[in-house]
Amino acid sequence: MEFTTKFKNYFASGYPSLFILTHEEQRVVKDILALIGDQPDITVYEWDAQNGLVRSRDREALSDDLSNSAQLLKYLQNVNTDGNIFILKDFHLHFDKVINIRLLRNAWNKLKSRGNMIVFVGHKFAIPTELEKEIQLLDYDLPDRPSIQDRLQYIVDSVNKARASKNKEVIVLEPEITDRAIEAAKGMTFSEIENAFAMAYTTNKTFDHGFVATVFDEKIAQLKKNGLLTYIEPDISFDNVGGLGGLKRWLRSRKKGYSQAARAYRLPLPKGCMFCSVPGVGKTMLAKATANEFDCPLFLFDIGSVFDSHVGNSERNMREAIKTIESIGKCVILIDEIEKALSKDAVSGRGDTGVSSRIYGTFLTWLNDRKNPAFIIATSNDHTILPSPLIRKGRFDQLFWIDLPSEEERTEIFNVVIKKYGRKPEDFAVSRFVDTAEGYTGAEIEEIVKSALFAAFNNDLEISDKDILKEINDFIPFAKSHEEELRKMRQQARGKLIVLSEEGETQTMDSAMRKLSIALE
Repeated sequence: MEFTTKFKNYFASGYPSLFILTHEEQRVVKDILALIGDQPDITVYEWDAQNGLVRSRDREALSDDLSNSAQLLKYLQNVNTDGNIFILKDFHLHFDKVINIRLLRNAWNKLKSRGNMIVFVGHKFAIPTELEKEIQLLDYDLPDRPSIQDRLQYIVDSVNKARASKNKEVIVLEPEITDRAIEAAKGMTFSEIENAFAMAYTTNKTFDHGFVATVFDEKIAQLKKNGLLTYIEPDISFDNVGGLGGLKRWLRSRKKGYSQAARAYRLPLPKGCMFCSVPGVGKTMLAKATANEFDCPLFLFDIGSVFDSHVGNSERNMREAIKTIESIGKCVILIDEIEKALSKDAVSGRGDTGVSSRIYGTFLTWLNDRKNPAFIIATSNDHTILPSPLIRKGRFDQLFWIDLPSEEERTEIFNVVIKKYGRKPEDFAVSRFVDTAEGYTGAEIEEIVKSALFAAFNNDLEISDKDILKEINDFIPFAKSHEEELRKMRQQARGKLIVLSEEGETQTMDSAMRKLSIALE
């Protein structure tokens, strides 16, 4: 475990203090005790504002009244034994006291000389600038697969023990259910996992697909608390996406990258891609279809949600989001309209004391170096305002330009939309619609049909060719109202973004301007 190795090295190196960023203080204590083992020359203590200072091994409290934070720090300055680890819980809530800052600054050299260490454990990294040079931040990962599997087996053993006492048959957990339950639990804390497994068994009375579904629902409920990731039901497939056979083929090739054969081939895990185009072409729908094709959950990551008015919270939120994504395992992460949060102006750092630029830097580093199996899909309605480092190769597997629909695609869109609203395409002059609606996006075509339906309904008539043609002629598409913007986006896509043919071949912008049609149920 990376945490164990780093902690051991920091302690051996004489670091006076660490800050472990986590909600799981009891798991931290357990891991530190396991690391120390039976070494008689090292003693671990815990402190909180209620219980004061106690020895972790036997829970014996020190006789002095050390529940007061200042009294505690004065005591730590005068400890005359070596090799002690003092775990202070929620101490970031006491950093606002001037006396505590001074007491800590005066304690560093004494701690170093004795080989003692203070370990702050809390969910919020908020330390005064006066202390930041002496306190090293150490991330604490959420439970990994072996830890989750151990907790699942503990629940199964507990259930079977109770069943055996009632002479009931022992439950044997199927390998498929084990794998799915572990995947469903990834991204939660240790206590959340245990509670979710217990809740799932209580609800379903067995370990089956219903058990897995309940665990996943509990995870979604937990993720809603911080508001950084939002679960989206991937309820459409590639069959609902018109055209772009080459792009679908490319995505399916990335799906194969998650297989065991790919691991044996030493193939790196897929990173993801970016879809750039005008608004309304269904980029979000393609992300939903991709998650469906990959058979994994889809989460929306709103980068704008990480920004907070309190100093340091924005950076903490970004680290928390990244940690959660990395712990979830295989999933699709949608970053919709990425230019809103990470445009050139937004990440310049002007006007926000550099918070945006720091968030941007953290995000870029993560995109480039990450090894987790999350497939990132970013979308942009205007790639011309994105900073160049974000759209260079290496952050994503590929960057695509998706243009307006071709004649063939417009035909498919009209057919699908007409069927969606309970009519037959052969009853309409679809070819006339296609010719008249040149330059319209898929979303605009659907709005045209919907408006025509409303008009016909208000007149107590069945929708006709005339109704649809009238709406087409009255509608001003994005390609006309933003003609200069579209021209600029097409021009700047050259040499930066890829266009795929129906067969999956790479095309130039001049030879093929393609687009993604709307995805419809």
